[in-house]
Amino acid sequence: GLPLMRTLPLVYPQDFTCRDYPYEYFFGDSLLVAPVVEEAVTDWPVYLPEGEWRDLWTGEILSGPVELKVMTPYERIPVYQKIGSILPLNLEKSGRLCSPVGNSTKTYQNLTLQIFPGGSFESSIVFNPDSEAFVVKVETNSQENETTITLPAFNQELFLAVIGKEPKSIRVNGTEYPRLTVDEKTQEPGFVYPRKHKH
Repeated sequence: GLPLMRTLPLVYPQDFTCRDYPYEYFFGDSLLVAPVVEEAVTDWPVYLPEGEWRDLWTGEILSGPVELKVMTPYERIPVYQKIGSILPLNLEKSGRLCSPVGNSTKTYQNLTLQIFPGGSFESSIVFNPDSEAFVVKVETNSQENETTITLPAFNQELFLAVIGKEPKSIRVNGTEYPRLTVDEKTQEPGFVYPRKHKH
């Protein structure tokens, strides 16, 4: 099988530009990482292969193939989520990236699936070493401007952060749910599916 960390040429063998960026790598299937390997630099060259990519820090969506100069403040490095992927996140109450959540591998807080829809795909996610794989299926119908997300039964609170335009409506098992003005935990607008209504 493939290693967790993969060089770009391993993932895109036909894209010869990838060879000019030996320090970039994939972390799993979802993230492209461009580490800064020089001191005292304020920007860094980044290459994004073909497809769409979302800057993990700014939310900007970019189309590849493209070579960029990216601003690199000392507290972060360039990281991009690939279209057609799901990124499981263990977050604290604010819902912000890099918030402190401890080092436990068996517990999590405010579990969030950050979904970047594109085409149809599925992802198997293991939340802790004792759990079975949690399979999430995502189908995007561009003509109907609709995304369908299929989840198995889950007995804990789960947040879905779906990248894209603001939805006009959300339906769960065919039932439409009202929009929240502001979510009490993340302080962001969104929708809620009450656990007591699950079936």
